[in-house]
Amino acid sequence: MTTIIISDIHNKVRWIEPALEKLKEKYAYDEVVFLGDYFDNFGDSTFEAGGTANWLKCSIQNSNRIHLLGNHDMPYMIPHNDSLWCPGFNQYKCRVINETLKDMWHLFRPAYFTQNYLLSHAGFHPMLVTHPVKGVPSPDELVVMANKGLEHLKTGLPHPLFNPGSRMGEPYIGGITWADWNDEFICLDNVNQIVGHTPHNKVRMKNNDTCLSYCMDTHTQHIGIIIDGVVNFELRTQLLGF
Repeated sequence: MTTIIISDIHNKVRWIEPALEKLKEKYAYDEVVFLGDYFDNFGDSTFEAGGTANWLKCSIQNSNRIHLLGNHDMPYMIPHNDSLWCPGFNQYKCRVINETLKDMWHLFRPAYFTQNYLLSHAGFHPMLVTHPVKGVPSPDELVVMANKGLEHLKTGLPHPLFNPGSRMGEPYIGGITWADWNDEFICLDNVNQIVGHTPHNKVRMKNNDTCLSYCMDTHTQHIGIIIDGVVNFELRTQLLGF
């Protein structure tokens, strides 16, 4: 099985479809997972936001594509929940985005487990998910927890699994769309993770005796490829020529 992973697009969508065509020829992949943060490039226009929304509307209807949610997507999905506000958000972009995606948001996911890796935008922190008796839930259980948390957010109330943390100067741990790789991310025992959210020019790794985790937000410079459980990250320009 082959999984392609793309992280933190922030309106840079024009390269994606040509890239996926080339990747299909090279790897005959089974699925593509996007790690969220499709919107907000700071100073971006409603025109750019609308273009990204139109691409998403087409992309998310592909059955082999999984679209996860990032902190820059959540306030557009649930604009009535003040706990989800994120820098870059504004009501003008929100209106344009939801003219296109208002009936499509249910297709987005907060987390996804594949090929022994749990994928989310920013990662599951041990303090937010570890049970005092049962310990760390399984990856499948963590996905269920995230789905339930997302449904809770739709009521307009906050949920700790999606709380902002150090990025927003908060005293609590950032949730799965907010945990900063440098300041907050800690390996979760027996759960391998792949996340985005915290940009750098290189893919980074953290590990302990039971798990291995990667942060692959490099401003779309790298593409993740999992083949039968083995992970590699390749430079987009070397892999695709653009």
